[in-house]
Amino acid sequence: MIFDTGSAVSTLILNLKWLWVASQQCDSCPMDNKYDSLASDTYKITNPYPAFVSYGTGQMYGYISSDRVCLTETACASKIDFLSAVETEGLNSVKADGIVGLAPSSQGSQAELFVTELVRNGLISN
Repeated sequence: MIFDTGSAVSTLILNLKWLWVASQQCDSCPMDNKYDSLASDTYKITNPYPAFVSYGTGQMYGYISSDRVCLTETACASKIDFLSAVETEGLNSVKADGIVGLAPSSQGSQAELFVTELVRNGLISN
């Protein structure tokens, strides 16, 4: 994962807990490890319309989804929202399995940080 401290501005339109991962369906995603939604009993697409994210070097689109997210086998949050990427363009140099946005919510977004959601679920302490 890439921990992106400047990401909130580019993701304001998503209004979600800012985390994105490459899905198994993403042939253009350069990531080695991809998220397999078919292997999950708790995966849901929460918005049927694609969401787009642009960066200075490229862009991606995917679907706002939710699933159970675990940091370890026993430290899990039952429902975390994220963007499941299905196509990328211009991100071939990305050498990570996804991006965790860490920019402050105070940048005008109503989105909650992924880390905030982990604290709320008791998976990490602040």
